[in-house]
Order: sequence, then C-alpha cells, then structure tokens
Amino acid sequence: MGDTVSDKDTYGGYTAHETDEETEAILKEFSEGLYKSASETNETETDSTEIGSVLTAVAEKKDQQRRAAEAAKKPAKVSFEAKRTSKKADNRNASEDKNPSAKDKSDKKEKKKISIGMIARRVAISIFAPILCICIVLLSADAVICFGPSDSVRGLFVTTVMETSAAKFLAQIFLSDEEIAQIRAENSFVETDAVTDTNMVTIDPNRDDSEADITVEDVSGGTFKGKMMIVKDPSRLKVATLSQYGENVRGKKVLEFIKSYNAVAGINAGGFVDTNGTGSGGLPMGLIITDGKLRFGSKSGSYSIVGFDKDNKLVVGRMTGAKALELNVRDAVSFGPALIINGERAEITGNGSGLNPRTCVGQRADGTVLLLVIDGRHPDSIGASLEDCVDVMEEFGAVNAGNLDGGSSTVMYWNGEMLNNCASMYGPRRMCSAFVVV
Repeated sequence: MGDTVSDKDTYGGYTAHETDEETEAILKEFSEGLYKSASETNETETDSTEIGSVLTAVAEKKDQQRRAAEAAKKPAKVSFEAKRTSKKADNRNASEDKNPSAKDKSDKKEKKKISIGMIARRVAISIFAPILCICIVLLSADAVICFGPSDSVRGLFVTTVMETSAAKFLAQIFLSDEEIAQIRAENSFVETDAVTDTNMVTIDPNRDDSEADITVEDVSGGTFKGKMMIVKDPSRLKVATLSQYGENVRGKKVLEFIKSYNAVAGINAGGFVDTNGTGSGGLPMGLIITDGKLRFGSKSGSYSIVGFDKDNKLVVGRMTGAKALELNVRDAVSFGPALIINGERAEITGNGSGLNPRTCVGQRADGTVLLLVIDGRHPDSIGASLEDCVDVMEEFGAVNAGNLDGGSSTVMYWNGEMLNNCASMYGPRRMCSAFVVV
C-alpha cells in the first residue's frame, strides 16, 4: 500500500507538507494538545470551530509578516536606485569640475544656433516684407492706372514703360497687345519722309576760336533735369563703334569708346539688341556708318538716320542705307524719331511719348552741335518726354535734331567725368556705338 498519513500528521484537514515550517510547528503543537486531551477523555473528535479559529489567526499573522517583509524590501530598492543616480550625478559634476568650460561651450553653441536662426529669420522678414508690400502697391497702382478714368495718365504710363527694355511687363499685365498698340499709336510722333536740307546750315570757317569750343549748361523742366553740351566745331564729332558685332560680342561703355578714340567727351548713340534689359551691347539695331563706310545694316534697308555728312552737317530722317551713302553721310547710327527737321517740329499725337531718360543730338544754323542728356528714373528727375526734348532743342537754337537711344543707356562724359546720373542700377551700360568729341 502507499504511504499513509497518521493522525498526528493531520491538523484539522491540513497536512504538514501543505504548510511552511513555522505554521507547521504551531499547528503541530496545537494538534498534539488536542490529541492528548482527547486521549484522556476518550474522545476521538475535536471541535472543528476551534480549529478553524486557530487557522485563521495563523493566516492573519502570516499575512502581516509577508507585508512587513515587502515593506522592508522596497525602501532598500529605492535607496539603491537613489545611490546609483547620486553616483552618476557625482561623476558628472566631477567631470564638469575637471573641464569647467565643456558645459559653457555646449550652452554657447546652442545659444549661437538659436541666435543665428533668429537673425536669419529677422533678416529675411526685413528684406522680403518691404519687397512684398512694394509689389502689392505697384500692382495696385498699375491696375488703377490701366483701368482708371484718365486716358491721358494711362497713355503716359503705357508709353513710358513700353519705351524701356525691362519694364514692358507692367503694361502687359493688364492690357492686351492690341490695346497697348492702340494707346501707343494715340501717343506718338508722326512718321515723316522729310530729310534734312543741309543748305539750311552754314558753317563759318572763320568762326571765333577765342571762345571755349566745348561748354556745358544745365537744363530743367517740370519733371526733369539734364545737361546740354555745346560743341562749336562739328568736325570733332565722330561715331565710335566696335570692331565686330554679334549677340555674343561684349560691347563697350561710353568711357571706353572715348579712351579708345583719344576723345575728350562723348554720349551714347545708337540702339542695340537688349532683350529684357540683359543685352551684352554687341549687336546693333539698324545701321552704323563710320568714315563713309557701311559698317552694319544693308543698303536696301530703311532706317531712321542720325549722323553727320562729310561737310559736318547733321543729317536726320528716314532713308535707306544706299541713300545715306549717296548723301555723303560719314558717321551715323540708327534711332529716332527725328525731333526737328529743317526748323520744323515733328508732329505728335497725345503725349507723344513717355517720361524717360533721354539722349539727343542737334545742330544750330551756324553748325554748332548740341548734345543733350536728360536724367530719369530718379526722385529729382523722373524723365522727359520727346516733346520736352524738342522744346529744349528749340530753346538752344537747333534747326535739326534727332533722338538717340535713351533710358539706362543715357550717359555723358567730359574729361573723364560722368556729368549726368545714370539710370541703370548696375552703372553705365555696354553698347555698340557712341558719339565722341575728338
């Protein structure tokens, strides 16, 4: 038979192996007491209620002991973690004590990153916010002008921006090409076939040389300021130009032309291809004649001519290259329109043109040459219309006058000094030609 459990090893239904040692000792002691008492009274059964009470008391005592043990373990664990954290802090502090600048360097580096980022943001805001505001204001003004009630203001605005290389888009934003063309036609110089009658100019070979051959006077009007250079001897005027032409050819500045021709003064002359205001100045628009030779253009092409013939008389008007050579033109460029021909003002419609920097050349009846430059696109000089230029030329006695390239190309030099305010933010432009005074 298998192993059996005696009465002494059984304690109220609990066997000794089901309890721990302490509990077993208590139960065993109590059970033996009961067993002895039962033997003396010949009773074999005990009071189950009394046994249950003892067992409950034992269980409660055991639970109290367990809780006390767990409570004792927790502070020890926390204390261990605190010691480990404290040790790490001590090690870190010791490291910082050995190298006190490490933390400072780290803090400074972080502050530097924050400072650089903050500065960059502030700079960006300070730059782009005003630009955005300006753009909004310009577009709003553009819309008001283009759609406003004043035809005169709209005409002046459209003709002004359409005469530029880079600002044409201001009119094209709100107006169609057809509308722009109509506005320009209503505000323009009327094209004419008239050509200079050189017999109206008589150059006195015995002119008084006691007076300064070159003088410069200030000119001004309601919207402009400028300079008028007066050259007594017309034979000193030459067209300076490049040795070769092309889109990839780099043009010269007026001062460079002056130096290369050993001249003392000069102004810009003919036009050049300048798409969006970024041209290199190496490709002429129209015709160029120097020393009686056709340097650029064709004999059959029709051009608006401004130049001097072999008798040093100014020739202006529309003609072919062949006609110019037939008239013995020695130095000339293409531009326009003609402002005064044979003492007669050109006919204009509307405003005639916009307000811009201007360069013009004219001649008095005695042969004296008039070189005019008008500042523009500046707060103190917005610019002049072509009619303004006619008025100035007539005031100085011109019987013939023609308009040259203007805008950001307009410059005048004398003795190495620029006399006007160049409208280009990048400084004097490179170009194909200049009128120089040798």
